[in-house]
Amino acid sequence: MRIATWNVEWFNALFDDEGRLQPDDRWSARHGVTRREQLSGLVEVFRALDPDAVLVVEAPDESRRRSTVRALEGFAADAGIRARRALIGFPNATEQEIALLHDPHAAGRRDRGRAAPATARFVIAPEDRWVSALLDFILVSPDLMSAGPRWRIWHPFDDRACWRDPVLRRALLHASDHFPVTLDLDR
Repeated sequence: MRIATWNVEWFNALFDDEGRLQPDDRWSARHGVTRREQLSGLVEVFRALDPDAVLVVEAPDESRRRSTVRALEGFAADAGIRARRALIGFPNATEQEIALLHDPHAAGRRDRGRAAPATARFVIAPEDRWVSALLDFILVSPDLMSAGPRWRIWHPFDDRACWRDPVLRRALLHASDHFPVTLDLDR
């Protein structure tokens, strides 16, 4: 079983109020990246991750006009990923929803542990350089730890497999300033 978490920067800005994707060449909310580039990157990375369940931080907005579940399930269908059912976790007024995308045939809902890490990369403009940081944390229950989980941070420069795959490397850089983390568990 593969559990993942990913803070997808400005995911909400890629949808209209009806939850439809906007794959055009207008600028996304990410600096220097078009909506088409960001969406293409997201699709490529979600397919490479192939998670049974992924916790999405900065998920699309939940409000009177917008639906996190509708937007994420539409994205999953368009992307052709198997984690295609969505659950809203914590709606709030900041457009920083937390939601779960999961494969309904592989991952049952359990309260037996949660992975919530991510790495991030930010620009320091006055110094014209990037800084990487491990911002979030991981909470895993003792029973899951005893299963010998295998961790992976999908960093385009620090993970050799990501670095060797130029398509995936570029997709990770276009998709978000945070990089996904996976936890593989033997069933």
